[in-house]
Amino acid sequence: MSLHQAGGPTFPQLAQRVITELGVASESTAAQVLDIAQNLPAIDGVGSVVATDQIFGLLERDFPVQNVRRAVSKAVKPPETAILDAHRSLLDLSRGPDGVTRLVTTNFDLLFEAAASTPLDCLVPPLFPNPSKGAGFRGIVHLHGKVNDAYDDIDSEEFVLSSADFGRAYLSDGWATRFMQALIERFRIVFVGYSADDPPLKYLLEALRPNYAGDRLYAFQSGTAKAASTLWMQKGVTAIPFDRFDQLWSTITLWAKRARDPEAWHNSIAELASQPPGSLNPFERGQIAQLVSSQVGARAFLAAKPTPPAQWLGVFDPAIRYATPRDRLIDPKGTAIDPFAQFGLDSDLLPSPSNPQNPRSDRALPDGAWSALEPLPTDTYPNSSIPRSSMRGGSAQDPHQLSSRQFILSNWLGGVAEQPFAMWWAAGQHHLHPALSEAIERTFETPTADAALRQTWRDLVDAKRKNNLRYGGHDLAAYGVVSSATASGGWSEWYMQRLFEATEPRLAVRRSWTDVPVDPTASSDNVLSWEVHYPTYPEVEVPDEWLRRYVEGLRSNLTLAVALETRLRSEPYFMLRPFESANGDDEHDFGINHASDFAHRLVDALRRLIAHDPQAASVEDRALPRGYRRIVGILLSAWRQHDDSGSRLLSSEDLKAALMTASDADRVMALNQLMRWNEDATADPPAPNPLADKLAFLEEVWPRQSFVRSGGAMSALAQIALTGGEHVSILTEAILPLLTRVANAAPLGLWWMRSQDETVAVNPEEYLAVMSAILPVRAGDWPYGVQQLVEKLARIADLKGDPRLVELQRRIAGI
Repeated sequence: MSLHQAGGPTFPQLAQRVITELGVASESTAAQVLDIAQNLPAIDGVGSVVATDQIFGLLERDFPVQNVRRAVSKAVKPPETAILDAHRSLLDLSRGPDGVTRLVTTNFDLLFEAAASTPLDCLVPPLFPNPSKGAGFRGIVHLHGKVNDAYDDIDSEEFVLSSADFGRAYLSDGWATRFMQALIERFRIVFVGYSADDPPLKYLLEALRPNYAGDRLYAFQSGTAKAASTLWMQKGVTAIPFDRFDQLWSTITLWAKRARDPEAWHNSIAELASQPPGSLNPFERGQIAQLVSSQVGARAFLAAKPTPPAQWLGVFDPAIRYATPRDRLIDPKGTAIDPFAQFGLDSDLLPSPSNPQNPRSDRALPDGAWSALEPLPTDTYPNSSIPRSSMRGGSAQDPHQLSSRQFILSNWLGGVAEQPFAMWWAAGQHHLHPALSEAIERTFETPTADAALRQTWRDLVDAKRKNNLRYGGHDLAAYGVVSSATASGGWSEWYMQRLFEATEPRLAVRRSWTDVPVDPTASSDNVLSWEVHYPTYPEVEVPDEWLRRYVEGLRSNLTLAVALETRLRSEPYFMLRPFESANGDDEHDFGINHASDFAHRLVDALRRLIAHDPQAASVEDRALPRGYRRIVGILLSAWRQHDDSGSRLLSSEDLKAALMTASDADRVMALNQLMRWNEDATADPPAPNPLADKLAFLEEVWPRQSFVRSGGAMSALAQIALTGGEHVSILTEAILPLLTRVANAAPLGLWWMRSQDETVAVNPEEYLAVMSAILPVRAGDWPYGVQQLVEKLARIADLKGDPRLVELQRRIAGI
């Protein structure tokens, strides 16, 4: 300890000075042993072979003990130029939270006393206070004794120097052992300035080893982590490795600066946090991590100006620090960004290397990786009986209580909630603790808050709250309602309400394709991806008397689905599978989403309600949402249903109005649905007459306005006519007045015409009529394969000279 800056001797140097002071002959045993000890190299994991306490034991055989001790007193006298900064630093670090200095030294000199800014109690052996009593241990303890102020003699009853002295202090009398054992039971101890083979440490640790837990003692040791651990591990001490002594002492100096004025240190470190974490070194990010690990430090972090940016969540959350780099996440220079390089701490284990067979596989998250979001051992809680909670994740849904420190971080996150990184982080959490959600919501309660961001956060927080209805990624709440209703003997209004609450569509949010949005200018639109979540739905057997209430709830939820879909995009998106099967095809042969299942339940329930209460079914049908994309499929199905009087459940006028206000995609979907209407002789009750319904639809429902005559609609109408089997002629006659020539072939989608080549010979007149009516003027704009179809028509004798065929051939020739 006294070697650094103060010019004090090492143990071998002290022995050499004493030998010189006493005038010991070079051929003496003590001089020879010292020479061997100084010239033998240390052995890795063992240290020095010869302990210098044995040298002093040999000297005490040849000289009076008092003379040896006086020589030692003179030998440890510091030079006038001694610098005591290191001693001051250790004194500052030895003060506890109560402000009391508690430092134990095995040095004989008085440098700590000289370095102290105010007089301190000085305790010498063998009578030490009991450390278990706080007031009993304060000041500087000279465990092995000390010299007097003049440095010409000792100033304590005991002076531990030779092997006999060590044996008495730690074994026979044991006063040093008892004191250190009591000290370890109350405090953790850090050894500074010792090597593993120093005599004081050897005797101390060998005496104490059976009596202390392995996490109580620490020692600084130069060298690699492996070498340092090897030297100390067998002694039950955790090694703290360092590269160079100047680095050790500069680090201790900075620690002492923190200890002298913790508030000033907190504020200075908090100033660093005002910068993005990616611009700091890992050790600086580590200082911020240490700062926010305490309640006082978290307050300093919260008070920093400018407010630390939301990107610090990348440091606080180990799942982000250890996120796998992705090729699509690049910096302005086009280089892939490694989240660990942006957010990693100096204390973090390095990420595991990528799997060569799967380089894009996720990195493993090390056990025990530090997180500011989870409970920490030093956290304090208002109520010790309530379980502790994370700020996010599984335990946040209960919810259990947050610590005071976590509450402070929640307030900080609320203050930076407008930043895209905060939204991106929150979108990746399955749950947010209510205290965190409330802190975010408070941020946007002011009149000056951005209205769009306010709504985004409201939706995001609401989406996370409603995750509570899900278990293991599945929506099980509705199954519980059905099971409970069945077990209790039947349905009631209460069960109906619970069912529709559990199955109502809701907004769901996730992170967008951007892995970690380190760019602070990114917009919320670039970091969030929204969709409408349709909870999984159980099979429900609803009694007839509850059918109307059931249809009402389904309709209400479908209306909500339309509203939510409308919020997310210019047109709501529903990919409904057709309500009618075609030629025995599987009913799931169209691409669908959960909205499709939802709509089918509603149609099935309406059909049951028609049979049970036609008047009620008519009322419910008219309440269906109209004019929304794909919902016309439901209306079309309802239009085909008849009540007991033979009237359609939905009038042709109402369906036409819905088609006119719908999008082109809606109308095309309706036509595709129409095409699937086929005879079903096995249906019970008999299915509606498909040909009659098709003709009625084309005559009474399909709008005549020009804006409905899109390429997609023309293609769908043509397909209805030419795939009508034995009714091709009738359907073509009904459809021809509705057709018009399109400007280009892109939306025609006439690929199906090529698959119908074998029917051309059966219905050539109909094919020619339809193609002549809708094909663009330029043959170069025709769909692939249609020219070959025209050539096939030209080989049919009955069509030779037909002006329509001649015109098509002229277009092919480019005349």
